[in-house]
Amino acid sequence: MSKYYPPCPSPGCTKIGNFARHFCIAHYLEFRKACQANGSWGSGNPLASPIIVEHFVWEGDEDSLVAMVEEQERLRALKTAQQELKEEINDNE
Repeated sequence: MSKYYPPCPSPGCTKIGNFARHFCIAHYLEFRKACQANGSWGSGNPLASPIIVEHFVWEGDEDSLVAMVEEQERLRALKTAQQELKEEINDNE
């Protein structure tokens, strides 16, 4: 099973957040540089992100959101069942 990486939280970035704090490497380095500049890096205090992440707002109705999430869950369950079936077939061969 492949690992899921969330998208980089930096606004406008389309890369996967597969580096520290779920940033892509370029934005993590930017984050670290800004933390070092404001003195929070290495001080033992929780790091405040200098990159502001926009708040997500769903602009549709709740019923469409529920339908979308249920469809995603159904597809995920179907994919998991297919993978388990393939593994079982491979184990029996």
